[in-house]
Amino acid sequence: MDLPGDIIFKTSKDHTSDLHASILKQKTDKRFCDVTIKCGDSQFKAHKMILASATKYFEAMLFNDTKESETGIVEFPTMDSEVVKQCIDFIYSGTVGISMTVAHGLLDASVMMQMPKLSELCIEFLAENVNMRSCAEVMSLTRLHDKDYLELPIRKFLSSGFKKFRKTQDFLSLDYDSLVYCLGLIKNP
Repeated sequence: MDLPGDIIFKTSKDHTSDLHASILKQKTDKRFCDVTIKCGDSQFKAHKMILASATKYFEAMLFNDTKESETGIVEFPTMDSEVVKQCIDFIYSGTVGISMTVAHGLLDASVMMQMPKLSELCIEFLAENVNMRSCAEVMSLTRLHDKDYLELPIRKFLSSGFKKFRKTQDFLSLDYDSLVYCLGLIKNP
């Protein structure tokens, strides 16, 4: 006869990874999907529970009295479909492929969709890739999203590369506020 104090809990070492693999397969096979995300001409099937578990943005949208919860359709008419796909894939896998081509849109989308882990990965990528071609864009994103921690990599780049950077079209195209910001980073290292 078991006594209440005799209960020992055991955990399967494979349970979480098996469950995760099953969820990914269901998404890939479009099984049990109950929401469609539309972006331009692209459509992505997903699971409300997974989206809502990953972000408060989708939780509020899909489990309150909203058009999206009623229709099961979420629309992002102005977002790049590759960016939206990357966000959905990140929700399911925790992995994202970032390039300078999508970094700006991905950061904007992750902030809007309240995905702080994805935002962190975008910022980490941007910090590691400040160079002649990306400096102006990274400065713009730093100011737009109030990401002060991107200032250090920009300062490092500008401390050694400003003489070349000031001759680029990106530098010459900076608006007044961006120019003041850039020169402030150089002046106050």
